[in-house]
Amino acid sequence: MRNDEGEGAGRSDLKDFPSRSFTENELKKILESAISSFKTQDIDLLCVRSSERSMCHKLAEHLQRGLPQWHVDCEYNREKFHPKRIKLPRGDKERSVYPDIVVHKRGTNQNILIIEAKCSDSTPTQIDHDVEKLKTYIETFCYLHAALVTFVIEGKFDVNFEFVYLNR
Repeated sequence: MRNDEGEGAGRSDLKDFPSRSFTENELKKILESAISSFKTQDIDLLCVRSSERSMCHKLAEHLQRGLPQWHVDCEYNREKFHPKRIKLPRGDKERSVYPDIVVHKRGTNQNILIIEAKCSDSTPTQIDHDVEKLKTYIETFCYLHAALVTFVIEGKFDVNFEFVYLNR
């Protein structure tokens, strides 16, 4: 089965995707370019304190332009064809998760980048929770890179990011 987005068990185009991975430097440049486009075209989302979800959606659109051969999805909760579930180190049970942005090839184990985003008015506890989620995503789903994006919604409106890894 295949829909217009190309998702489904019968995907014949997966062979056409590049199989190489990206270095942190390459992804940094792509993410910086996407953020620059976001700030040029969608800064008003920060000014009006739009929802995190809407800002992530627009950032993902800009990111897609730099990664045309990959799927860039928001709130994507699938691991191959099953719901994405994790157990956080401080959690008592496994739960479904909806990462803010993922760069991957749907229906495969090729997971390049996962992003969690927060607005600058988030508490340190909320930010720590997202960093913990990112590390768990890397470990559980073999993402090569993870980034925490911050939408600065007060003062000088901006978008920042930092890479997060298991051993850093």
